[in-house]
Amino acid sequence: ILGTCPVPWGEQDRFAEDLFRYQVRHILEHGTRHLFIFGTAGEGYAVSDGQFDTITRAFAEEMAAGGAEPMVGLISLSLPTIIERIERSCAMGVRSFQLSLPGWGECTMPEILRFFRETCGRFPACTFLHYNCPRSKRMISPDEYAILAEEFPNLAATKNGAGVPIQIMALFRKAPQLRH
Repeated sequence: ILGTCPVPWGEQDRFAEDLFRYQVRHILEHGTRHLFIFGTAGEGYAVSDGQFDTITRAFAEEMAAGGAEPMVGLISLSLPTIIERIERSCAMGVRSFQLSLPGWGECTMPEILRFFRETCGRFPACTFLHYNCPRSKRMISPDEYAILAEEFPNLAATKNGAGVPIQIMALFRKAPQLRH
């Protein structure tokens, strides 16, 4: 089970850090140990780089204190921003990431390959889960995942936001080395 930790906001739209830290500790103690930020709730695209760093640091610290590995979601229209966020997160001890394709338009397969080269390929010591979400305007097919899984061994998993059962079964057949 992979669970999300939504980011709470307080007065004047400020990060409610104490509540967030409590939430992470509580889920670790009473729920699942596999947690991520900046994914399901979608707030990852809406934070500034300063907010991203503050929230990621708090999350990484609480996960480390609880003996668990943090996963950080990366949502941006800018590939350089995603790369910089991976670099800064790695400096905080994060090695697991959830990627979404940039949603500025439907990516072609050459663009998808470049995206994965610049993320998975650039950071081979990290592991990546790809969030196959319709919001990115381009769903990756089981055949395409088979290609990506071969080229990028640190692409470890997929999360399919609009999976049709027949499509999910095809993922297990065509890219069995990935978790789905």
